[in-house]
Formats: sequence, C-alpha cells, structure tokens
Amino acid sequence: MKLSTSTIDAITKPGRHSDGRNLYLNVSKTGAKSWVFMWTQDGRQREAGLGSYTGAGRVFSVSLKQARLAADKMRATIASGVDPIVAKVKAKVAAVTFRELLEQTIADIVAPKSKASNREHNVKQWRNSLSTHAAAIMDKQAPAITVEDMLTILRPIWASRKLGELVRSRIETVLRLAKGKKLVAENVAVWHGNLDGMLAPKQKKADAKSHASLAYTKLPGVVATLSKRDGMAAKALLNAILSGGRTEETLSMRHDELDLDNGRWVIPADRMKAGKEHSVMLSTQHVDMLRTIAPVEGNPFVFVGNYKDTGRLSPQALRDMLNKPASKGGLGVANTEATVHGFRATFTDWAGDMGFETEIAEMATAHGVKGVRKHYRRTAADVLRAQLMQAYADHAFGVSNVVPMLRREVAA
Repeated sequence: MKLSTSTIDAITKPGRHSDGRNLYLNVSKTGAKSWVFMWTQDGRQREAGLGSYTGAGRVFSVSLKQARLAADKMRATIASGVDPIVAKVKAKVAAVTFRELLEQTIADIVAPKSKASNREHNVKQWRNSLSTHAAAIMDKQAPAITVEDMLTILRPIWASRKLGELVRSRIETVLRLAKGKKLVAENVAVWHGNLDGMLAPKQKKADAKSHASLAYTKLPGVVATLSKRDGMAAKALLNAILSGGRTEETLSMRHDELDLDNGRWVIPADRMKAGKEHSVMLSTQHVDMLRTIAPVEGNPFVFVGNYKDTGRLSPQALRDMLNKPASKGGLGVANTEATVHGFRATFTDWAGDMGFETEIAEMATAHGVKGVRKHYRRTAADVLRAQLMQAYADHAFGVSNVVPMLRREVAA
C-alpha cells in the first residue's frame, strides 16, 4: 500500500515501510525517518539513501513527493544500464571545485602543520595568494584543471620566480591531496617532467649570476666544524660539499641509490639537470658519514625532514646550517662569502689549481664535456674520478696537502 503524508506521520514502528516501486521509508529506533531506494542487481540487493524525511540540524527534509521523483530518476538510471551509486559518486567528484579542495588542504595540512602563533597568518596567506593568482581555477571543477590552466596562471608571474614557484607549489599541494582522495587522475602542477619543460628556459650565460663560493683554502676549517655536528642538516651539507653536486641532488638522495661497499652513488636521469644518469664516486670519508644515517621505515630519503610533506629535508636547512651564526646552530659563514651551491665552484677551483684534468672535474660535477674531450679516457673516467674525489675529501678533512697531478694533454 502506498504511503501518504498522514500515514508516514503516524508510523512509529522501526523498520522499512514500502511505498512501492523500490521506494521505502526507513524508521530508526530513535524515530528518525529517511528514504531508501532498494533494487536487485546481478543477484545482489543494493540500496541507496535518498535523504531524510524528518530533517535534523542542517539536514533538509525530503517530502514524499520529492522522494518519489528521486526514485523515478534512480529507476531510469538503472534502466539505462548505469549503476546509480557509481553515477552519484562520479557526479560528486566532478562537482568538487579547486576552492573546496583548497579549504580541505588548509584544514588537513596547512593549519595542523603551522605553529599556533602564526597559524592564522599562514592560512590567510594561502587563501590570498591563490585567490589572487589562481583565480582562473578557483571555481573550476578539479578534474577539469589542465596544464594549460597552469601556464595561464604562472606565465604572467614567472618573471618573479619566487612568487611563481610559491603559487605553483601551493597548487601542487592542493592537487596532491585531491589525487590522494582519487578526485583527480593527475597532478598537473608538478614540476619535474611537466612544467619544467615549459616554464624554465635556459639562463643565458651573460645573465647568469655567480654564487658566492668559499675559498678552498678555508674548506678544511669549515669541514672540521661541520663534521662535529650530528644533525641531519649538517650531514646533508657535508654530502653536498663532498659530492660537488647540486643541493637538489643531495636532498633527493635515496637509500636505494647508494652502493656504499663500492663507493658509488647513482642518481637517476629524471633527477639530473641534464636528464642523464650520473654516478658520484664516494671517498672513504663520505662513505663513513653516510653509514651513520640509518634508514627510516617508510621513508626512502637519506636526509629526512618535513619539507612540504615530502619526507625530505628542506633546502633552507642547508642554507641555515651554513650561514646562521654558531649561536643559532649554524657555521657562521656569511652568505656573501659562501652559498651551498657555491661549493661546486670551490671544488672545481681546487681541482684546477691542483692540476686535475679539466674533463674529469667536469664529469664529477655532471657538466657536459664537449668536443674530442667528450670521448677522452671514457673507460678510465671512473678510476680518475674516484682518485679526484678521494683527494678532495682528504683536503677537506685536512688529511694531506699532497695532491697527485693528473692533468694530461689531449691530442687535437
């Protein structure tokens, strides 16, 4: 027997009461009443809620007439061969906007990870920066956001690289959360292998700015102080110095890239600026330092930290270790005298003055070698690079001032 408003109001018995054609009124033990659509599919009984009849708090009540209309739509969906529950989920996912995801990110990530003293400021900055510079996607459905949208947002502000990267990284964080919730298929804001090919034109040599580099004669003093520190930032900075590599290479170092028994660190191509796999030959001092770092379960990185929820150390941690005064945990080296990236120049200056072959030093720092030198002593490069890195480590640790002269002439 079909239900009516009067019979619905009079029902008090808990259970399900049929209105016919798959629609039921569910009455709970507390007396709350709600609508349920029930059907059989592939031999299994399925059901889907259609809303509350009584309504409570912020829940709107669904009348008998509205419930019947909803049930009609459900039957039509089933008749077309579509699972109505799946269709409902897809519709909900498609309806999620970037603005809604931003608020979820603020609630789930930004606010909890901010100190109480600056939490309000951080939340405000996130909202303001994206509302201002990402206005084009704020009300766009998340699955519909594309790489072209990212370029539209970032190109006007990319001249100010700091601002551009701030906006990009925040959008990446929002979409990373969305991808984790399976609300989007791809994170179109990621940098490597995506936006880096469209927003990072090579810097012209004439416009390139030199990074302040420490004189190699001062290196033993800095390393002597640094090697006494036991923190993760100190070890990461020492790794950057001894490897002659870039900061990003150090911070992204993974345990499975290391072969400490054979003194080798192999960096995959997708993490190298030139897009080619690079092997770093490790000195005995370098290996000894790396052996002191135990893997953290569930974290692939060697230098662990909380940088942007990646599980790795922040670039700022290395800069602070180098430039902050000793009273604040740093080495007290002014940034006008040395930068983290500048240690690459410290290494090449030392190698050149000590007589090591130019192409071997270039290979060690993953710089391209041109012309005939590109093919010179290819088979012996690993041996020569291992000698070079060991001699540099000996210099850095003050072991010896005697360096083998390995410069050779190359036939034209």
